[in-house]
Amino acid sequence: MDRARDFVVSTPFVTLALLFVNVFVHIAVFLFTIDISPFTFSPYFVVYEYQYYRIFTSAFLHGGILHIAMNMMSLVAMGGLLEPTYGSLRFLWMTWASIFLTAFCYIFFAWLSSVLMQDTSYMNSNSIGYSGVLFSYTAIESFHASSPYRSVFGLFSVPTKIYPIILLIVIQVKFLYPSFSVTVSCFVCN
Repeated sequence: MDRARDFVVSTPFVTLALLFVNVFVHIAVFLFTIDISPFTFSPYFVVYEYQYYRIFTSAFLHGGILHIAMNMMSLVAMGGLLEPTYGSLRFLWMTWASIFLTAFCYIFFAWLSSVLMQDTSYMNSNSIGYSGVLFSYTAIESFHASSPYRSVFGLFSVPTKIYPIILLIVIQVKFLYPSFSVTVSCFVCN
């Protein structure tokens, strides 16, 4: 119980509040078997059906226990760095701005893909999770970091200012080529 109290006391207020909201929503969805499809982020429904609430609701939904666990560990780590540095109100503002920016980027790239590929399914895709906000936190933290280089999974170092972009590329390669993650895992373990 002391560890839980220490965690609550040492975690900045807005970070802790965001953690509790995410976990509460996830538990409620699980316990009451709520259909989350009307709350996911879908460019089509946001742009053409004017369901703007999806921008916010989708950020607080997660696809499973591993999804929310990884996102919340990242939230606590990044929030623990950013909130004391910028203050609680500015950190909260950065969070809401990140949700909007992530949604705008998602809509833009879905629309662009639909036009270039002549396939409207890109606008009908759905997404959930806090990962876009976490990427924004990483970009903000990297831009203001004092160290000139960052390690990418212990494999190689890159300039800190471009670290978020390199991280994004590596993560995308991992999802496009699942065997890549096995190779990286084996390389890091050995």
